[in-house]
Amino acid sequence: MAKSTFADQTNQGRLFDMLPDCHPSREQPQEQRQFVWPDRNKLFFGACTLQSYLKDCGQKKVLQLSDSLDDLDWKVFESKYSGPGRPPYAPRLMAGLIMYGLLKGVNALRALEVMSRVDLGCMWICAGIQPDHSNIGRFIIRHQEEFEGPFFEQVARLALEATRSGVADVAGDGTVIQAAASRYRTVKRPVVKY
Repeated sequence: MAKSTFADQTNQGRLFDMLPDCHPSREQPQEQRQFVWPDRNKLFFGACTLQSYLKDCGQKKVLQLSDSLDDLDWKVFESKYSGPGRPPYAPRLMAGLIMYGLLKGVNALRALEVMSRVDLGCMWICAGIQPDHSNIGRFIIRHQEEFEGPFFEQVARLALEATRSGVADVAGDGTVIQAAASRYRTVKRPVVKY
């Protein structure tokens, strides 16, 4: 018969006691997530900085929009990112791209991607990042609740302050009404002579 030995009689059982703790304790503070946020002051158009070029061209609204976006609270967006891996684009830059696109009448993801590469105002607001359309789409899906909730209220307050408007001066109605002015009705309706 074969001789058998048990683990408790050898030193093998102590090997597991000497291993370092692989899981961080819950009491240790988590490191803050790093984001891709290039320095937009290093963006140049020709020999001058992009900021001075935009000022010279009379694009001060782009600079004001960028400053206004910097004043908003982005912690709700940033809290949705965690874990290891490549740093994502900063939520302020991605939201800035989307909002600037909406102000310009661009709402298609691929058109936003192109705009981030060719529009100088967009480059300033986005600090030169050039996300592809799939990254933009994932950002919108991930933060859909934030766009509809308190963040929307922040942006609305910011717009009211910037335009010096009151809540009575700004209104929007999303009522959908079917139009009765079809070209087929106007052609087929008989002419009444008086």
